[in-house]
Amino acid sequence: MARGEHSFFVPAFSLVLTLALSVVPLGVVAPFRPDFVAVVLLLLGLYEFILFWIDGVADRTVPLIERWAPPLTGTLLWLVMFTFFDAGRREARARF
Repeated sequence: MARGEHSFFVPAFSLVLTLALSVVPLGVVAPFRPDFVAVVLLLLGLYEFILFWIDGVADRTVPLIERWAPPLTGTLLWLVMFTFFDAGRREARARF
């Protein structure tokens, strides 16, 4: 792994969250809407492409499965987390 390759992890995923929620508002979204899933997958793929570019500049190769598995599993994890936190948000609204 190149030094500093993941130094923009928190800003990048903060940007993923911000852009995903600006494209598909939280109050309207159901966790399995195709447009929401596509936005998250696209943004995670963009992040992975930037890492691909950094690896190219550093002249190192990464196996294909190690390159593209993180955006796919990240999207699935995003859906699970979103469903969990959305259920908690709805439960909290129902209490008040």
